[in-house]
Amino acid sequence: PETPARQNARSKSGRFRIGTVGRLSHEKGMDMLIEAFALVKAQLPQAELVLVGDGAERPRLEGMVAERGLTDSVCFLGIRDDVPALLAGFDIFVLPSRSEGLPLVILEAMAAGLPIVATDVGGVSEAVRDGENGLLIRPESSRVMADAIIKLAENEDMRNSLGQASRSSFNERFELSLMVNSYGKIMDIQ
Repeated sequence: PETPARQNARSKSGRFRIGTVGRLSHEKGMDMLIEAFALVKAQLPQAELVLVGDGAERPRLEGMVAERGLTDSVCFLGIRDDVPALLAGFDIFVLPSRSEGLPLVILEAMAAGLPIVATDVGGVSEAVRDGENGLLIRPESSRVMADAIIKLAENEDMRNSLGQASRSSFNERFELSLMVNSYGKIMDIQ
């Protein structure tokens, strides 16, 4: 089942929220997400894209949104200090990066119990396991990204299952006390 926060967020807006958090820069792939969203929107008119973050690419990305006629469906929220509350309002979290290490925002999305669509770059696959707690896709493909988003949007059972697995994975592998203990063991070895 969905968390009450997600149910409330969706019932207030009546829209299906796809969201991301990150710097608006080339390596973060927000342009690919906007391209993917244009494809998603053609099939899911109730979809809304929420971009949390800011950066040098913002004017170009806003231009892309306007050119595609998506201004009413894409929200640029800028830098925020209430990310956990915003994540609670997303139906799907997307990480469209071209390059990454192990992004903390993936862990935040997992802790929020969100189903995740993420590009398989850097250390992302250390947290997101394809088909278990999210969907991993190849980078640089807006069509593949759109297909993964649509697949989750159209399958509530899959969204709920991946979201629950996401939260469980976070609790089992990345919760703070577990990580502190793991680092402690590594330090003792050296």
